Amino acid sequence: MKKFIIILALAISVDQSVASVVIHGYVRDKQTNAPLALTNISLQGTSLGTASDSSGYFRIENVPPGQYTLVASQIGYHRDFKHTPFLNGDIQYQLDFELQARVLLFAPIQVDADRYSDLYNRSVAAYGSTVIPRRQYHETPGLFDDPARAVQILQAAIPVSDYNSYYAIRGGSPDQNLVVLDGAPIPNPYRFRLAMGGGMSILNANTTESIRLHVNGFSAAFGNMLASVLEVTTRPGSSDRFHANMNVNILDAGLALEGPLFDKHGSWLISARRTYYDLIAPKLMDSHSVFPNSRDVNVRLHYRYSDTSSLDVHWLCSHENANINEEPMQSIWIEEFAHINWVRFTWQRQLDISTQRRSIVAVYNDSWGFESKWKDPNPKYNFEGIYDRFESKNTSISIHDIFTHDISQNLLIQHGLSFETINPDVQYNSVARAYAFLRQETPYPINFDEQELYSAVFGDVFYKVRSWWEIMSGLRFDYSHMIRQAHLSPRIKTQFTVTPVTTVSASLGITYQYPNVSTLHIRDRAIPFPDDPANLDAEKATHASISISHHLNEYTLLSLEVYNKKLSRLIVADYGITDVATNAGYGYARGIEIFVNRTVAPETRWNGFASYSYGTARYKHEQWYPFNFDRRHGLSLFGQVKVSNNFYCSAMWRVASGLPYTPVTGFIWQESDNRDTFIRGEKNIYRMPGYNRLDIRFRYARSLKHIHLSWYIDLLNILNHPNVYDRLYTFAPDHERGVDARNLYAQTIYMLPFLPTIGFQLEF
Repeated sequence: MKKFIIILALAISVDQSVASVVIHGYVRDKQTNAPLALTNISLQGTSLGTASDSSGYFRIENVPPGQYTLVASQIGYHRDFKHTPFLNGDIQYQLDFELQARVLLFAPIQVDADRYSDLYNRSVAAYGSTVIPRRQYHETPGLFDDPARAVQILQAAIPVSDYNSYYAIRGGSPDQNLVVLDGAPIPNPYRFRLAMGGGMSILNANTTESIRLHVNGFSAAFGNMLASVLEVTTRPGSSDRFHANMNVNILDAGLALEGPLFDKHGSWLISARRTYYDLIAPKLMDSHSVFPNSRDVNVRLHYRYSDTSSLDVHWLCSHENANINEEPMQSIWIEEFAHINWVRFTWQRQLDISTQRRSIVAVYNDSWGFESKWKDPNPKYNFEGIYDRFESKNTSISIHDIFTHDISQNLLIQHGLSFETINPDVQYNSVARAYAFLRQETPYPINFDEQELYSAVFGDVFYKVRSWWEIMSGLRFDYSHMIRQAHLSPRIKTQFTVTPVTTVSASLGITYQYPNVSTLHIRDRAIPFPDDPANLDAEKATHASISISHHLNEYTLLSLEVYNKKLSRLIVADYGITDVATNAGYGYARGIEIFVNRTVAPETRWNGFASYSYGTARYKHEQWYPFNFDRRHGLSLFGQVKVSNNFYCSAMWRVASGLPYTPVTGFIWQESDNRDTFIRGEKNIYRMPGYNRLDIRFRYARSLKHIHLSWYIDLLNILNHPNVYDRLYTFAPDHERGVDARNLYAQTIYMLPFLPTIGFQLEF
């Protein structure tokens, strides 16, 4: 008994000494000094480890006495090693890391499992998604520093045009993509919606940390979409010291300020942007020329109020307007406005050693409207009227509560629930269809203000069956109160490590998308939204894919993926006497994608990637038609060379098949509507000419202590290839036959010509 008491006393004393040793510190980007969240910190030779939080801070407690080597690893960065002296007694030892970026160009994420409760750190969970880190949309030519445009050069994506940030995934429509900002959905993340058709996104390169595009193998946490999920993560401000960032590109100028909050227990970040060409262009050009303008502000506060809890608040406000007034000898002018306000609150708590809870509340308000007017330039007639009037007000509130149970390295469970209420008020009226595009039809008049409410319960289970076999399965239950329907969405994906350098992955899952007035009525194929949406069903997509990834060497990855997407219950317009919307359509999208990525090796100065995709996407409604974004072939080549320590040269070349269109063959006078109506031929029987664009960037970057300066020259479409955007049809007077006689007139609209641009960025 006496020996037992002595042993017990020794054990208690050892346990007390262990509990008193703490290793903590911060992890930052070596080049930008930005904090790095989700960095894995481990003690070699032990099972101890953790991950940095959103401010880059990490803390490892209960470290036994001894001397250790700490390893810091992060996706897209070289590993870093730090050694400690012998630690003993009551001590808190601080150790900071500065990680050197390692270029990973749009490669599918493949990382080893670790102890942190982040789902994507399980390699099978990352299958079906691609991460684009922050530095890529700063360094790639032709993206205008817009994170959303970086998606357009991925092999699965199809750009709508050079003028906007919209994209389609594997033949789908842009409205079938879900955009999630810091865990909360954003219904419409685009600026310049009318002036440039969604020319830029509200995503700010100064505040965006990374973006992840999911094209298959969706987590059960995502629902109400048919094609893809764009998961955007913004960064908190620096919790160490004050930083400033100023940048200018061809479209706008921006300033970001950030610094520590409450004695480094938190951080703040304020970023503002504004277009400037509307201020200087009128002084340089014709006084009648009018340019749209846009401005936005981001404010983010992050506070860690205990070792296990944090609060994060993010407010985004965006405004834009255009007022194209009447000019001499012109008959059309347009007035447009758009306002977005979005605020998000996130509470994150570590409930115990293996359970984490994340609660998100977000409020989104969007107002957008335009009015196009017409006036006869001939004073003899003195006639004026309104062609189109559109006004949309959209207020939504979303609530998400997610629990993550990191039970072991081999088992992780994530589950949660979400609610979203949308209050739309959409009004559109067209009194005269005086123009028509080949690839997009004029929407039907609409007046809709019925509330939409969605609720969901979901769960994912990750399980590492063997060292070479991982599996992840999920189940989602959705209910739409507007159409009074519920759906179950099972999903599963698996990954096999065939050899240390070769993996095979596969996925199968179902997603649903519910009718939504804010997107459905502006699809390329005009669909009349019904007064009673309860008569419609949710559209359904069944996704299946299989891929193989092989590391040719330490720095080169080759991957090949085959996919098949089956679509059913598609909402189409049942043309006839009533022109009603029904779920009579069905179709498919299938294809193959090949990707080769070369990262920077120590002995070389270049990196790049090559991707090729072949796909076909068709649907049937009475007969088979190609989808509007049925792109058969797409090839993207990117390369970057480090010419000297401070000078870089990069190039992006994209070649793709032309997209289909429906010809306009004439017009006819409709007595019932008292207006002309365009006559169209067979749906999507012709294709636009192929797309070809080569962009080159020359970039200079230099760092002096805490000051980082970079500037670039972009040569966009250096081949000056005439890429066709669309064809516009209007009625032109026939003066020989009289003032009431008209002819059909067509005008080709081209994308960007050869365009040199310049930009710079200053950080300190």
